[in-house]
Amino acid sequence: MGSCICIIRFDLEQGQLIEECYPPGALTQSEELEVSFSSFPDSVSQNHNRSSIHDCIFFFRIKRHKAPDILNIESSEIVEVDNKISSQKPIGEAVQESNCQNNYDSRFLYGFVFNRQRHDERLKRGGEQKSVVILSHSPYTSVFRPLLQIMGPLYFDIGNKALNYIAAYVSKWPVPVPGQQVELPIGNASLKVNLPPSHSLPSDNGFFEDSASSLAPLLPSNLSIPQGLFHDSDLFGTFRGLLMQLWKLWELLLVGEPILIIAPTPPQCCEAVAGLVSLVAPLLFSVDFRPYFTIHDPEFAKLNSLQEGSSFRR
Repeated sequence: MGSCICIIRFDLEQGQLIEECYPPGALTQSEELEVSFSSFPDSVSQNHNRSSIHDCIFFFRIKRHKAPDILNIESSEIVEVDNKISSQKPIGEAVQESNCQNNYDSRFLYGFVFNRQRHDERLKRGGEQKSVVILSHSPYTSVFRPLLQIMGPLYFDIGNKALNYIAAYVSKWPVPVPGQQVELPIGNASLKVNLPPSHSLPSDNGFFEDSASSLAPLLPSNLSIPQGLFHDSDLFGTFRGLLMQLWKLWELLLVGEPILIIAPTPPQCCEAVAGLVSLVAPLLFSVDFRPYFTIHDPEFAKLNSLQEGSSFRR
C-alpha cells in the first residue's frame, strides 16, 4: 500500500531537505527534489499568532522517474538495512511489503503530507516548517489522510519513535482488496475505510483497470461500498456557492478538457481536484490530474509558456 515515509525540513539556507527516508534509496535524486518541493505550501498561513502552530494535510501526485533498485530488492535486504536504524520491525520493511503486493500505477507517486508551520519570533525568520510525508503508488486518501492525522502529531511529540510505532502496526495490515471495507488497527484506534473498486484505480497504461474488463461494471457487486476514486472528498463543502457550476465542470471532465484550479491553500486545492475527479464515478476517469501543483513541477514551464488563446494539452 505504501512506498516510503519521508521527514522533510525547510532549511532557511539550503531550502527543502529530506532528513529521513524509509527505506533508504526509495527515491531517485530528481524524485527527492520534486517530493521536497511538493511537500510544503507555497502559501503561508495568515492566521499565525505569536508562538502559534498551524497544521495542514494535503496530497500531491507526481510522475515517477526511473524506478530505483530499492523497490526491487528482496525484503531480507531491506530488513538488513533498516535494522541499523531500529531494533524493532523496520519501517522500510513495513512500507515495502504492501507496496510489492499492490503497485497499481508505478508511473506516478501519491504524496500524502502532514505539514506543520510553527511561528516563533525568537527563531530566525520568525518560524520553522517540517513535513511528514507518506508516498504510495495507491491513491488511498481514505486510508492515508486519517493515518496522517495520527502519525503527524505523534511524530512532532516523540520524534522518530513515532515512525517505528506506526510502521509496526501498518506491517500487520492485510493486503488491500479494492472495493472492500476494511478495518485497520493503529494503536488504540482503528481506521474503518472503504477502498475504491479496482476499475477506478489507475494502471500503468494510463487507463483505469478492472481484472475482468476494461469497462466499469454496470451493477456494482457491493452497493454499500462507494464507487469511484476519492469518494471521501467533501464535494459540496468544497464547492459551496458554486454548485450550479458542477454540471459544466462535469461535462468538461467527461470530454477531457484541461481545467486549472487556483486555491488559497494546498488543502483547499487538492480537495477541489479530488472532488472533481470523484464526480465522474462510476464512469472511468483516465486523464492526468495533479491535486497540488507548484512552480517547481517540471510541467510548470510548459504551462507558463502558453500564449493567450492556446490550449494546454499534454
